[in-house]
Amino acid sequence: MTTPVNAAGRLDRLPMGAFQWRILSLIGLGMFFDGFDNQMAAGVLGALVKEGWSNMETNAHYISITFAGLAIGALMTGLVGDRFGRRFAYQFNLLIFGSMCLLSMLAPSMTWLMAMRFFMGVGIGAEYVCGYGMVSEFVPPQRRGWALGLISVVSMASTFAVNFTGLFVIPALGWRPMYLIGGCGALWVWFLRRKLPESPRWLEARGRYEEAEKIMQDIEAEASKAGPLPPVISVAAPAPAWVPISILFSRGVVTRTLLAMAVCITCLVGSYSFSYWVPTFFVKQGLSVTKSLSFATVMALGSSLGPLVGMLTSDWIGRRRGTMFAALWCGVFALAYSQQTDPAWVLIFGFLLQGGMSLMIGFTMRC
Repeated sequence: MTTPVNAAGRLDRLPMGAFQWRILSLIGLGMFFDGFDNQMAAGVLGALVKEGWSNMETNAHYISITFAGLAIGALMTGLVGDRFGRRFAYQFNLLIFGSMCLLSMLAPSMTWLMAMRFFMGVGIGAEYVCGYGMVSEFVPPQRRGWALGLISVVSMASTFAVNFTGLFVIPALGWRPMYLIGGCGALWVWFLRRKLPESPRWLEARGRYEEAEKIMQDIEAEASKAGPLPPVISVAAPAPAWVPISILFSRGVVTRTLLAMAVCITCLVGSYSFSYWVPTFFVKQGLSVTKSLSFATVMALGSSLGPLVGMLTSDWIGRRRGTMFAALWCGVFALAYSQQTDPAWVLIFGFLLQGGMSLMIGFTMRC
């Protein structure tokens, strides 16, 4: 087959149905365990300090290694996805961080734990990019902002889930079972996603029209069970072409690239630094591991608040104004949090700050 498939026009006119919900469920599960495996570092690092396995300096190295892996994973997944397909990239990164998470449970020293954390970070960083990208590939534009917000809610709910799990698991069984839980969860999702379809948009862009047409027919056949489908909108498929990464720094684009980099660096470094270090700081202040994890768990509830606000407002106020609002929220409550000494107000402003940071991540990653 050599005729263009019009995958974009055919996908974008489909109503939300069972197919899109299945895609969202599989993406959401992957993003949940991606966040779980990422954020488990907070409770684990606090426990490692308490046990004498680590100290503040070594924890800083662990966190730096994580960021290095996240950056490499986010960069490489786009190249891998464009070369080998969205589905391959999505499954490969999940396999990386799931298997590395399981192996971390057996780490004989902090050096080995940090080495495996680097590779785990590569997979975790790739999952974020792939997850939001897959939603944009399959969900129609009129529901895309809402769907991306929903995925953010599920992803950020993992912050509370991992803190809540650690509150019971770490004091009773130690930090190693946390890696067992995270690794098994990630590999379970990898198994569920083995039949995830390749993106027809990508296949068509690569000139693989027969494969794209077959997948489109399957999707449309499933969607038509709910009723007649809307008429097809003709969208001209772009000619396959190699676009070098240097285009991001060309005239007319470079200002947007630098702005996007500044916003992403600010919100991600701020969010991860806060969530990673809070339990360790509490332990160093003399709190028990149980009490420090209790504080972190309460504040982590805010991580679900922000994406929920984003899901309900993103299609109304837009991504740009949403990002500005989230940045203002973060600035106000970060300043307020830094001035608190009373435990009750530390929890309240920590909760609101976590909400603002998760909201900003949601808007920033989707702009």
